[in-house]
Amino acid sequence: MPETAARAGAIPERMRAVVQHGPRDLRLEERPVPRPGPGEVLVRVRASGICGSDLHTWREAIYGGGIVLGHEICGEVAGLGDGVRDVPTGVAGVIYSGSSCGRCPRCQGGLGYYCQEGHGLGSSALGGLGEYLVAPATSFIAAPAGLDPAVVAFAEPLANGLRALDFPEARAARSAVVIGAGPIGLSCLAAARQAGVERIVAIEGRARRRDAALALGAERVLAPGDDVQPALRDVFPLGADLVVEAVGRPDTIRQSFRWARPGGTVLLMGLCLEDVEMRPLGWLLKELVIRSSLGCDRDDLRGALDWIDSGAVDPRPLVTRRIPLEDAVDALPDLAAGADEIKVVVEHTHA
Repeated sequence: MPETAARAGAIPERMRAVVQHGPRDLRLEERPVPRPGPGEVLVRVRASGICGSDLHTWREAIYGGGIVLGHEICGEVAGLGDGVRDVPTGVAGVIYSGSSCGRCPRCQGGLGYYCQEGHGLGSSALGGLGEYLVAPATSFIAAPAGLDPAVVAFAEPLANGLRALDFPEARAARSAVVIGAGPIGLSCLAAARQAGVERIVAIEGRARRRDAALALGAERVLAPGDDVQPALRDVFPLGADLVVEAVGRPDTIRQSFRWARPGGTVLLMGLCLEDVEMRPLGWLLKELVIRSSLGCDRDDLRGALDWIDSGAVDPRPLVTRRIPLEDAVDALPDLAAGADEIKVVVEHTHA
């Protein structure tokens, strides 16, 4: 395709995509550009963040073969399916990655957010590690003009934090411990500050993430280890009102229950695929509230974009590495091995 045609917004016949074929098996391939059906939009992807859940999917091939990962997406509308009237082409925004089938008992019972039949972006043949994708027009949310696409893509993890802190117990908290200062932990930390939590301590071992936690409002960042418990007791003698577990490991989940004060709240945010051996008597004696949160909804995404646009939260320092699409094949193993990054964003050039 001539370069002038690409710049003018012409839609090519084929695109590049990083495709998962099995556990730890990613390949850069060419695929046909999808065409939008009725009620759908074609999105030219500009940036896609690599999420911790992508690493779980990469390791285990949770959704099988033929999957294009990536659900933290900024893109621009490149084409419209039949019946789409209120989404102008050329506008940049985020894509809500959730999906509900509308037919299963949960959807019919008003619980479409928890649908187990639908396939969202990043868990099917379409995701942000492809140059184009199609999505329902109702899932496209326009972003304020002029924002960096990589920053717009960070609205999705930020929206996870916003949704998690919307629980009434979290809103009422005045002290918090955040275990794990990755993108989700940092998003919860930022949301906690916006919600009025006055004192926050983070637990994190990696240098970049420790610095980011301090910049976002943590009064102290402790390294994981045997001395965490006495150090936390010095700050919060009774325990914290709110403990956010954003690692997803059995040991940190158990710690979260120990560090909450009596009558406090534990918020489970980390994706743990292992069994966790627990003694529920500890919860009972403290009368803890146990919450969990996964993902976000459209209103959360809009709220996150408002935070970014207003300057209430600045994700720019959290985007620590930008890579072209062809480097994504090696980036996931690098992150899984413990690379000291916060958010790696794949930037599509469409040259």
